[in-house]
Amino acid sequence: MSMQTALITGAAGGIGRELARQLAERGTKVIAVCRKQSAELSELPVRVEAGIDIATDAGCAALAARVAGIPLDLVIHNAGVLSQESLDALDDDAVAGIRRPSLAHDLAPRGVAVVMLHPGFVQTPMTGGRGDVDAVTAARNLIARIDELTPATSGNFVHANGAPLPW
Repeated sequence: MSMQTALITGAAGGIGRELARQLAERGTKVIAVCRKQSAELSELPVRVEAGIDIATDAGCAALAARVAGIPLDLVIHNAGVLSQESLDALDDDAVAGIRRPSLAHDLAPRGVAVVMLHPGFVQTPMTGGRGDVDAVTAARNLIARIDELTPATSGNFVHANGAPLPW
């Protein structure tokens, strides 16, 4: 059996770095993608692709070129976004943003399962260190949910603790 290869975006710190660490620890070949490489990420036994901003078309094209020809078994799109939309401000742009992750239907014919995971309120720099769970535990729980993913459960929105979330 060949080694699995995982690509993780937003891997410089927080949950992304911890996902990279835990997957590498269990023998997965990890490609860690980030805008700016962190000292913590450089300590891990992973391939780092730095200087990639996947929020831009140019960044996506650069990443595609860098990993061209590498079969990926797992893609974790972890690049975090913290936005402040409210129900009172649901304009066309906000609705488009909400719909952005709906890939399960498009990829089902290829046998690709997709899940949207909520990590919980995690103690990371993005939350100012506040939260109910640390990045180690959050990553462990997220990996457990990924391991449970099948074509039958594709398209769901699930909390890291396994609870289904409304979608």
